[in-house]
Amino acid sequence: MRLLLLCVLATPLVAAERGINFYSIDAEREKGAKVAARLAAELSIVQDPDLLRALQTYARSISSEYDWKIQVFHDGQTPVHKTQSDLILPFDDSRSEILSVAGGWLFVPLRTIAEATSERQFASAVAHAITHVTLRHGTRLSTRRQVVSLANHTLERNDFTGLRNKVPDPAGPALQAAASTYETDTNRYAKQLVEDTEGSRDVGAFEAIRKAAQRLRK
Repeated sequence: MRLLLLCVLATPLVAAERGINFYSIDAEREKGAKVAARLAAELSIVQDPDLLRALQTYARSISSEYDWKIQVFHDGQTPVHKTQSDLILPFDDSRSEILSVAGGWLFVPLRTIAEATSERQFASAVAHAITHVTLRHGTRLSTRRQVVSLANHTLERNDFTGLRNKVPDPAGPALQAAASTYETDTNRYAKQLVEDTEGSRDVGAFEAIRKAAQRLRK
């Protein structure tokens, strides 16, 4: 029983140190596809094949490790009254960060594109999102939560409820610290990725992206 207890208390720490991930790449993509489907239903997705094609080309010029599935969206308040004559719908683009989803999905707000002051600034935003996916932060964080929940459940089943304070809260400071560490790592790797691709990024695709976004936001 003592061995069981030691294993239970040590498991979250081991998972944290070694970056354990319960998900295979295929499982990660499957999980990501479900999350992406929910986001696509919640966000106001822009249906513009030319914009999507240009974004796909641009993302690949930064990193070709994944087959990026890119969605562009207007974020904010959708008008309550819609008619067939509403050719251009007003949206309040309150979100400015690209959303990255496990498995290679990138959700790009039009605001991020339209307000980019330079190609390098936009490259930094795309590289940041790509790095989160490449380092598998989504499923690694999910694994941490599962490990901690499993440890707490094991303590409860074996009547060690008094020791639960030895195991991190699944949504507590330890998990928040992990997320903060992931963000720091992402900033560092994304900066390097932008520097490494200087001169090889598809600037023509970026110009097409920006023009399309400005047109769609008018």
